[in-house]
Amino acid sequence: MGIGPYVLAKVAVLLPLLAVVDTLMLGVLRALDRLPPLGWRTYGELFLTLLLCSLAALALGLLVSAAVTDPAQATLALPMLCFPQVLFVGAILPVPEMAAPGRWLSYAMSNRWAFEGLAHSLGVEQLWGSGRSPLGPPLLASYGDSFSRAIAIDWALLGGFAVLFLVATGIVLARRTPNVG
Repeated sequence: MGIGPYVLAKVAVLLPLLAVVDTLMLGVLRALDRLPPLGWRTYGELFLTLLLCSLAALALGLLVSAAVTDPAQATLALPMLCFPQVLFVGAILPVPEMAAPGRWLSYAMSNRWAFEGLAHSLGVEQLWGSGRSPLGPPLLASYGDSFSRAIAIDWALLGGFAVLFLVATGIVLARRTPNVG
């Protein structure tokens, strides 16, 4: 049995659990009225975006796990990967407002595409553009066209990150594992 099936087996076990967590999160947010009643299609888009984001994060975690030699290294490596995922997503500072190096880094952050996809599905652009808050139009201007691309593009990017990280995990494991047989 090659390395690939081991990686896929971990994904097969963990992804359904992440799907349950994503579903529960959406359910709780809706039950607490933190998400509006937008219909099944919107909630389907939100769920798929969250699930693809979860898959990309899982794949990145598996890559880190494969690349390190002991748990202490993983403990040090994961924050170095997680902090940029928070800082360069666009939720703290809109990507168009970032300095050029920050904008460039944001392209490599899977969470950026999840954030922008979620905002697209929730209609943030329309809400800020025509809502009652005077803060909406300036916020919309600061984000530019961040939320205007088709959701399928965000999904493709998230899926691409997941595939890239899973393939890299397989390569790392293949190089670290001696051939048996």
